[in-house]
Amino acid sequence: MVIGLKAVIPLRSNRVTESLPLLAQLNHVVSLILLAFVFGHAFLFLCHIDYQRNLLKASCVLLLSTMVIDLAVTSLLLTEQSWSALSDSLILVITKSQIGLLLVIKLLASLCLVLSQFLLTAVWRQGCTVLSCLIISYSLAANGHSAEAGLWSYAVVIHTTHLLAGCTWLGMIWLYLYYQTRAYVQIVYFSQQLSEWALICFLAILLTGFADGIRMWQWSQGNWTTHYSQLLGLKLGFLLLALVLAAYNRFLRLGIIQQHGRIDRGFNHILLIESLLLVGIFIVATTLANTDPSS
Repeated sequence: MVIGLKAVIPLRSNRVTESLPLLAQLNHVVSLILLAFVFGHAFLFLCHIDYQRNLLKASCVLLLSTMVIDLAVTSLLLTEQSWSALSDSLILVITKSQIGLLLVIKLLASLCLVLSQFLLTAVWRQGCTVLSCLIISYSLAANGHSAEAGLWSYAVVIHTTHLLAGCTWLGMIWLYLYYQTRAYVQIVYFSQQLSEWALICFLAILLTGFADGIRMWQWSQGNWTTHYSQLLGLKLGFLLLALVLAAYNRFLRLGIIQQHGRIDRGFNHILLIESLLLVGIFIVATTLANTDPSS
């Protein structure tokens, strides 16, 4: 973690722009959503669904921009500086802290992700996309409370899996809604695949979330009255609601699609609500990452 950054190099200002913490959290949520689009395309690939690479390219470019913003804003927050001292803050955080190293790794992985979409052939592109996304996800997870257990710890691996599952679930839903009207899409097969993969993602989220939640609950001394514990409960509530909706779609609405062989509006409406709940989970998770477990 960052130790004595301000004592290493005297910077020009002691003022932090008040909007920086909010900007950092908003940028983090946007980066998770963009990562979801990338993982969603991996789902399309596994389902053998042809997709427009322009959407994937745009997601990768925007993801890179969020990593640039993350590096700048986090550096200013850690050094408690204003935008006028950005260059000094960047140098200080990158050279003197573990967080700075993770930020640079995320940025480089995002750059490789973008370049692979424009320069590499299909096989190399897919491999580079998977590797880059894994590195980005691990770096994101290692910037949270799980890093207290160590950068290369089971806690970070568990949190990475948790993040991957959540992003994949959201990405699958949105890309299913986007591509289902394509003439070449077999809607029954596509819907079945979505339902099956959503179940896998939910189980992964539940198991990893349980393991991570137990560790953080112990850290908060088992006190459910803390702000952190209440946020954790809110996140769990959103997840359970998403599970109920997913189960309703799987056991009731999916049968209608299989029977009639066409798009079902009710199925789509439930998916849209699911996706909003997942975005809500992302927002709560981002708040949790910036909340003291004992508070």
